[in-house]
Amino acid sequence: MKKRRVPSYYIFRMILLPLIIYTMLILPVLLNLFTSNLLELIENRTIPVEFVKGIMEMRDSEIEHNLENAFERETKSVDEATAFFVWVQLSILVLFFAFNLPFRSYLKKKKRRRKIKPGLEKFCRSLINHTPMINSLLYLSGLVLTQMNQIKYFNPSLVENDVLASMFRQLFILSMVSSVLTALFLHSWQKYRVQMIYKEHFLPAASLRKRTGRLTFENVQIKLLLSSLMTTFLPLLVLIFYIFLNVSTIGIKSVDDGSKNLLLGEFLQVMDIFNLRESFSLWLSSNSDAANLKLYYIDVSGFLRMALGFVNGFIVSMLYIFFYLRWTNASITRPINEIVSQMKNMTKGKPSRYAVVRTKDEIGKLGEGFNLMVDGLREREKIKSLFGQYLTREISDEILNGHVDLGGDLYNATILFADIRNFTSISEKMSPKEVVDFLNSYLSGMIDVIIANNGIIDKFMGDGILAVFGVPVSSEDHAESGIKAALAMNEKLDELNKARQEQGLFPIKIGIGVHSGPVIGGNLGNSNKLEYTVIGDTVNVASRIENLTKRYNSSLIISGTTYENISSQMKKQINMKAIANAEIRGKARPLTLYSMLS
Repeated sequence: MKKRRVPSYYIFRMILLPLIIYTMLILPVLLNLFTSNLLELIENRTIPVEFVKGIMEMRDSEIEHNLENAFERETKSVDEATAFFVWVQLSILVLFFAFNLPFRSYLKKKKRRRKIKPGLEKFCRSLINHTPMINSLLYLSGLVLTQMNQIKYFNPSLVENDVLASMFRQLFILSMVSSVLTALFLHSWQKYRVQMIYKEHFLPAASLRKRTGRLTFENVQIKLLLSSLMTTFLPLLVLIFYIFLNVSTIGIKSVDDGSKNLLLGEFLQVMDIFNLRESFSLWLSSNSDAANLKLYYIDVSGFLRMALGFVNGFIVSMLYIFFYLRWTNASITRPINEIVSQMKNMTKGKPSRYAVVRTKDEIGKLGEGFNLMVDGLREREKIKSLFGQYLTREISDEILNGHVDLGGDLYNATILFADIRNFTSISEKMSPKEVVDFLNSYLSGMIDVIIANNGIIDKFMGDGILAVFGVPVSSEDHAESGIKAALAMNEKLDELNKARQEQGLFPIKIGIGVHSGPVIGGNLGNSNKLEYTVIGDTVNVASRIENLTKRYNSSLIISGTTYENISSQMKKQINMKAIANAEIRGKARPLTLYSMLS
């Protein structure tokens, strides 16, 4: 995973931006409610006319007195409410900063490449994914506690005044809705930053490869639905709210003809065409219920307030649309683009990298699946590096399909050792380049015939070859495969010597020892150097049988164990004689060997 520049952790912005949006939602409505109900407040003496005149005349000495008379509140209640508001907001602010400060400190230390204390690292790693929920709940609790406090201190004094009670109820509901909207905004914003920016700098690489934590109902469908609600229905609801907020009503009975013409407009003209106005007037006068009908209209002042509300609502809606579309788009396209980029690198032969699993939805599941694929590819690359290119297709398929335990297992197998005679004296007469060319020309043919007979090259030991049959995929005919490979190596050597003779070069002589028995096959080493090989007494005996080819002047000697494991038909096909009671170094008892005749 590519290391990105260490970002900054913004605490003040997390508080300021939601508060600005909250103020933009509340303040215009508060002014709208006050101005739309100003006449009623003056008429019922809630706001005395003297107070309004005092404001108009800018007599500052009377404003405080008029305020006290206007709202008829006790100074003690106002002071208590104000003190409660201040303490709640300060407490929430302190908690907010105290919770987020460790994350800021962590990133600052990481950016400056300073040592991060284990306690700080543990705290940040355990809580970084929970910061969206915790921060939004802290923010919401401060607003809700303040609004509940308003009910405690102000609502009893407003019950007797219908206009103020109505204003208070509307403002309280709006405040609660606005609080939830801004808390949701803060949650979405912090969640975006955690998933897209922060988590890869806080969490270890291993935990970024898969989805962590409890898998919730979060998915792309819900994410798109929420984004649609916030970008489509929220602006629509804001506009509808401002329309209803500025609608005025008047009883139809109290409206004169001129006002009816103004309010009903073309509706009355249509009634005149069908001669229905008179009947309509009689119906209103005779029907008591109809006479109580109200007409709904928006006057000039209401239209101005509504226009200003539309402008404010448009700005707030655009903020939500911009941010939510940006967050939703980034949470879907960025992880997919990262996966596509890694896939392109893989097709170009570059090392495969893990993708950061940023979300728990279907996109996160896709990233998790991609990382599992990378693990599989890396496992196959490890197998390829362990066995080299010297595997038959059948053996490779068995390994890649997971049918082979590379950790270590016991096999009944055949071991083949092959060595060039007098290689030391030969190499002393050659330059280093000539030695390498000589070995490559010899090994090239030997490798092909071993692979063709279902063997694998365990290792090269200078001029020597260790080949294994029946490992890591068990085989019933491993002994026959080993002998066939040995015979084919001799035939290939004859071809090579003919070519060398034509070039005026000396012939090559080899000795091959073959032995069958139990071996242990598995990975040896560590992460820096890991090798799959076979060990056991069978390997040692095969090596010592190869050494005996010089004593018995034979190019191929096999053990009696190998000879007994081949079919009778093959015994007839090969031309070999028994060597009874051959002594093997390290073995207490002599063995019966079989030497190939010329």
